[in-house]
Amino acid sequence: MNFQKKSKLQTIEKEAFSKSSIRNIVIPNEVKIIGSSAFSDCELLQDIEISEESKLQTIEEYAFDGTSIESITIPSSVIDLKGGWCTGTSELIQVKVSPLNPRFKLVGDVMIIGKSSNESNNNYENLNFCFQSIKKITIPNFIKCIDSLAFAKSKIVNIKIPNNVRIIGKYAFYECRQLQHIEFSKESKLEIIEKDAFTRTPIKSITIPNNVKVIGLYAFSFCNKLRSIEISKESKLQMIENCAFEGSSIENITI
Repeated sequence: MNFQKKSKLQTIEKEAFSKSSIRNIVIPNEVKIIGSSAFSDCELLQDIEISEESKLQTIEEYAFDGTSIESITIPSSVIDLKGGWCTGTSELIQVKVSPLNPRFKLVGDVMIIGKSSNESNNNYENLNFCFQSIKKITIPNFIKCIDSLAFAKSKIVNIKIPNNVRIIGKYAFYECRQLQHIEFSKESKLEIIEKDAFTRTPIKSITIPNNVKVIGLYAFSFCNKLRSIEISKESKLQMIENCAFEGSSIENITI
């Protein structure tokens, strides 16, 4: 699909092209927002072009979910990548992030990390997105938050959560069908496991770090192979929300 070269379009609204049969699109430079699910379930969409001159600022949730895009460029103007903006993109093999972008950068060609502001510092504390094709990854030790849907539907097999991570966001590991093992150290600073963080994963056991205060709604739901949960006597756990372990096959909870 082509727009006029001097198009003044500024917003691609929610679900604007959802479930359409488009195969390629060039985003006009004046577009500032790509709305939630704007291109979701466009199964034939392979090519999306965003130029370095783009004024794009925000890509919202599920914008490209269920597409067949193979590459995408994040220009310097982007300051907000909502959780899950690029989930469900199993064909994606390349992401380019402008080195001039003040908020985000690419690490190891497999993950995007971000800051909480545009300040000129190196406080990249959020893990925003990882390729679905990854099976093994080392998360940088300075990461404090794994964003919503960061690993969702990926092929990750084992994951070690760094000590400084405080929050595992909503749906962070949702439907990671090959995830076998999650490792936390005794020094983990994790405090919150949010809603559906590990839903529909095949993990068999989990040791909840002592600093965790909240296990969110459906956090470990429908983990059919989950048999054992270990919670230390020193645990600071304050709340296990409703249905946190619904549909799992827990045989043993050790406290």
